[in-house]
Amino acid sequence: MRIDGLTEEQCRMLDTMWQCDTNEQLVSWFQQLNEEELEMALTLHQLLVDELCEEEVEKTGVTMARNMLMSIGVKC
Repeated sequence: MRIDGLTEEQCRMLDTMWQCDTNEQLVSWFQQLNEEELEMALTLHQLLVDELCEEEVEKTGVTMARNMLMSIGVKC
């Protein structure tokens, strides 16, 4: 996964998020942030979720398309 155009602070935040092994650790870290940092962290977290979902949809979509084409006799 790659997210371009981030500041050093945003990169550090994402690194911290990736180091959290559980939701509880992530929530605990969120609770330690001030309001401005929390807003940034939640936005970055949503970017991660969106990117992961997009990657999964792309994989699933390709598989579904191949299966549909194969079912009508098109070789992929």
